[in-house]
Amino acid sequence: MSTALQAGDKITVTFSASLYSTRMVRAADFAGIAATNRVDATGSVFGSSAAPATLAIAATQPGDLLAAGFGSANSATFTPGFPFTALTPTGTLLGSVARSIYSSWWIAPNSGSYKAGGTLSAAAQWTAALVAYRASG
Repeated sequence: MSTALQAGDKITVTFSASLYSTRMVRAADFAGIAATNRVDATGSVFGSSAAPATLAIAATQPGDLLAAGFGSANSATFTPGFPFTALTPTGTLLGSVARSIYSSWWIAPNSGSYKAGGTLSAAAQWTAALVAYRASG
């Protein structure tokens, strides 16, 4: 998006009918992201442990917003690794199937290689993604 959402705006997500599982989405609002050519770098990976971590990505400029997302196949507590700041987690339970999304962020002070990680209170299958957004100006 190139303009911020306003009060009353809605985000609509459509899932494939062939997808059988719990479905969740997590959204966050940040100011100061470039209006065009906003994504600097991305990376994603999956695993199984109590220590999810993204792949390293290369931020090409200082001031990039690093937004990390972790999805887990349980409702464990997540603690992001330093220096990332946690956002409010999202979780759901469908029968005995628990899923959680944990998000965190940090402003990269320099260009360079960055990754995000954290600790789950119980081991689980997980996915992890990291996006570097260019700063406006």
